[in-house]
Amino acid sequence: MDLGRQAASRLKSWGSFSGDPRILAVTGDRFAIAAEVRAADSLGCSLAEVRLRSLQSLQLGLEQLRNWGARLSKRIRYLLEALETLEVDEAAGRLLLRSSPPETKPDGAVFYYEVLLEGSGQLLLRRYRFDPTTRERADEAIVCTRELVEKMFDDLAASAP
Repeated sequence: MDLGRQAASRLKSWGSFSGDPRILAVTGDRFAIAAEVRAADSLGCSLAEVRLRSLQSLQLGLEQLRNWGARLSKRIRYLLEALETLEVDEAAGRLLLRSSPPETKPDGAVFYYEVLLEGSGQLLLRRYRFDPTTRERADEAIVCTRELVEKMFDDLAASAP
């Protein structure tokens, strides 16, 4: 069973809930994906973050990270904003993608996704809210349908090195 279908099946088995976050974890031949689910109902769920890790020992170079980021930004086009490479940290072996352009609300608050890719084959997807008044950023839920969770898990695995 593919990772997306595994995730959809597990999420469905939980039914509706809120209050106590749960970890939606699935494992394939090459990757494991886990998401912290804050709440779920019959239509969708609220995720705190999504993580992918390679089950193999990887040492990705800068070009491999750039290619991984390019595959992700081409494949995952269904979030609220498109993803583009923002920063490459060659010394740390990391690449950061961010929403481009981010969503700006009438009150000036800015919402955006960040995806951190690491040379070890790990990925972290989160959504943030930046408050221009306080100049602080805070975690924001990734709200998505169950169908989107299934597609995202499959696309994250398919895009990985």
